Amino acid sequence: MWDHRLAAADTLVALQDTKPATAQVLARLDRALLEGEVGDAFLNLQMLATLGDAEAGPAFAAVRRHFAADPGAQGAVDSHETLWKSRRSAP
Repeated sequence: MWDHRLAAADTLVALQDTKPATAQVLARLDRALLEGEVGDAFLNLQMLATLGDAEAGPAFAAVRRHFAADPGAQGAVDSHETLWKSRRSAP
């Protein structure tokens, strides 16, 4: 399945202009968690991982806390956080 939002995030990374998008995605993630929108929460987490900005770091802990009782969700958070960390160390 093609997701234009993720393609846009990759484009912003290539252009080295991710900060405005990160702020918007963090706001959407907060809203998704408040509204119980699991799919949206994880899509936004994936977008933050793809963008790779340092400001996204606390989001992984927040999602991990929100889904503390769900081992599958914890694994998904771990996966996205690993991608985020790899993007942080990339040139």
